[in-house]
Amino acid sequence: MYREIGRFVALSSALVVAFVLATTYGPLPRTLVESYTQIVAHAAHAGLKLADSHTTLAGTTIYSGTMAVDIVRSCSGLELIALYVAGVVAYPATWRQRLLGLAGGVCLIFIANVARIVVLFLIGTHFRSEFDEVHYVHAQALLLTLTAIAFFVWVQGVRKYEASR
Repeated sequence: MYREIGRFVALSSALVVAFVLATTYGPLPRTLVESYTQIVAHAAHAGLKLADSHTTLAGTTIYSGTMAVDIVRSCSGLELIALYVAGVVAYPATWRQRLLGLAGGVCLIFIANVARIVVLFLIGTHFRSEFDEVHYVHAQALLLTLTAIAFFVWVQGVRKYEASR
């Protein structure tokens, strides 16, 4: 059991480090990360439009009459997705189970992150004095917690399936 835990920790850690190195210094092109950040910005802008917010989007920056938010790499949720992906890939499961977990978890993290950006923009528009605390403390902790919960729910599903076989 301790060997499996050690393998999981080592492999998931190596995958996260590889992701960070690849997206910061290495072969994963900066344009790919920037393109993903643009997708997040467009999705957040669309969410704000659904909330009847009068906003415009220029590049990765969302503007209103009183607020502007630039969606940068650290706001994209890529690091949390990498953490989740590393955990799923490192966990002892079939590739079918991993692919299902990846599809569901990555979509969930993406949607939750877009919702986080929309809510933060609205807070910044209507409660400017609360924006920094909510942005840097509460919203980050909430998204990290959601990522962990998504992983643990997936693990429980894998374990239940394996127990039923």
